[in-house]
Amino acid sequence: MSEEDILRLVRRYCAEIYVVDPATVTPRTTLVDDLESDSMSLLELRAALGGHGLDIDPSDFTMEMTVGDVARLAHRSYLARHTAG
Repeated sequence: MSEEDILRLVRRYCAEIYVVDPATVTPRTTLVDDLESDSMSLLELRAALGGHGLDIDPSDFTMEMTVGDVARLAHRSYLARHTAG
């Protein structure tokens, strides 16, 4: 799965979870300021991505994260999982 594939997935889940138009969710969209994310919605996003094997450590989330940051962390998780061993 490419980083671009993961970005599309993150954008789709953000649109669903935060009930916004998917076209408004860009890599620069911030979770807290733009999407008004809270701890529960972050957990929901983590769970949705985890369902695809894209596990992000909760300690990696910060208040300034963007959708692009989440996609990069998820891609890093994907690469670690698929290149280990």
